[in-house]
Amino acid sequence: MGKKKVFIVDDDKELVDYLSIILEDEYQVDTASDGVSALSKIKRGTLPDLMILDINMPVMNGLEVCKNLRKDNRTKTLPIIFLTIDAESEVKGLNLGAVDYLVKPIDDPEKLLARVQSHIKNLETIKDSERSFYFNLYWIAVVLFIISISIVLFIF
Repeated sequence: MGKKKVFIVDDDKELVDYLSIILEDEYQVDTASDGVSALSKIKRGTLPDLMILDINMPVMNGLEVCKNLRKDNRTKTLPIIFLTIDAESEVKGLNLGAVDYLVKPIDDPEKLLARVQSHIKNLETIKDSERSFYFNLYWIAVVLFIISISIVLFIF
């Protein structure tokens, strides 16, 4: 299995480069400099496993990007870590469905990496649970089908 994909969306190129350097050893990193291009990349490409999203950006802010992602069935459960500088935005982002937030400036690379790792691990656990659920559901359906066929054959 290849590297998990992290999508960084921020209009601060230096910060994007810094975050990319921190993450690129463990993750495949893609970037966008504004919300509109971020949504466009997601629409036409493969989905990331996690998004790091700045709240304050030109063209379309991170809150609007998050709202759009939550409306789409493909991205409604995409883990989003917001980058913010104020508590008011933090609360708005969490209320929209972000899983976490980081306060700018990001001065602790280990904290960033730990949070990304934690949320991607949580996502993998959820996906494993879903696969297990559907696997079990399939076998329940098979057993019920066999029982129903047996009942029909027994009656006739």
